[in-house]
Amino acid sequence: MARVSAESRREYLIQALVRVVARDGIEGATTRQIAKEAEMTLAALHYCFESKEELLAASYDHLIELLCKEEIVIKPGSGIASAAYQIMEAMVGWYETEDGYSKTQLELFFWVCRHDRERGVNAYNRALDFIGGILRKAAGPEDDKSKIPALARFVSATIDGIIAQGVLTPHDRTPVRETMSFIREILLPKLRV
Repeated sequence: MARVSAESRREYLIQALVRVVARDGIEGATTRQIAKEAEMTLAALHYCFESKEELLAASYDHLIELLCKEEIVIKPGSGIASAAYQIMEAMVGWYETEDGYSKTQLELFFWVCRHDRERGVNAYNRALDFIGGILRKAAGPEDDKSKIPALARFVSATIDGIIAQGVLTPHDRTPVRETMSFIREILLPKLRV
């Protein structure tokens, strides 16, 4: 590998970890495999990350940041129920195009819950702040803004569940599409938010 900055190497290693974990799971992802996937030496990996655990934590943070940078355009005042659906649609679409990320995100979520709960809670709160910020911008005069935190949690939980469906049925998107249709046609119109 040509001379690259430590930050670029870290990014290559995170991308390699995403591919290896998506393919082999966390337990099957060794530092040797991750370095090979990144076309680096094991020494280069350990120069950037002291341990596999440090790389896993950095990768989790990276995936959360990617999600929170996703540009979701919502018309101000369009209503929070409509905005909730648009957020879910955008996130599900992102995960469907980034299949390895969805598998890795789920694996890393459970790893973080077991090994670094505070990191997980902080990431969850960042995601809720991101979703809540979009909902606040979309709030119309008839919306009960006090319900935005609960709706943000609902959106987050629903996205997580839909992503799990997608991971379990990678060659059949019917369950994901049916769930999104149910939310759009039946659930959201009945919400009094």
